[in-house]
Amino acid sequence: MSAATTEALYKTLRTRLLTFQALGSPTPDTLGDSLTGLWAVQGPDKVEYPYGIMRLQARQRSGEYAAEREAMDLELLLYDRPRKQQYTVEGYADIADQALLRYAASSSGFMFSGSSERDTIPMNTQVSDREVVAVRCVYHVIVYPQFLTQYSLQEA
Repeated sequence: MSAATTEALYKTLRTRLLTFQALGSPTPDTLGDSLTGLWAVQGPDKVEYPYGIMRLQARQRSGEYAAEREAMDLELLLYDRPRKQQYTVEGYADIADQALLRYAASSSGFMFSGSSERDTIPMNTQVSDREVVAVRCVYHVIVYPQFLTQYSLQEA
């Protein structure tokens, strides 16, 4: 785990999501076994189903904690098609929920996950592909990134 930079945050969270070994899931053991890809912010122009997109959003740094703590949300969007794959995508979201439940890591900064929310996204309208199914997961993450905590006062 590294919370040294924003790029390191993405890499750490992506690795956790793709490699976490889920227990008792009807889908494959890891999201890495299941998804064709998991991209940060946006996927490529051409993708194969199933896939995921993740992004850090609503990053906040208040005056509390000497402005060294960031609170943010990790949004994870999981997609598949055709429509009959709905419960498979829900299974992928189950794996992600397990991967980030009480997750904490502490090298090159400190990170932990807290609360979460999850929504099954309704079928698209006529303009879009009605066969695409999706689940949106949002995980609240607290980070003391190294790029901020390096400015902490050190006792001599």
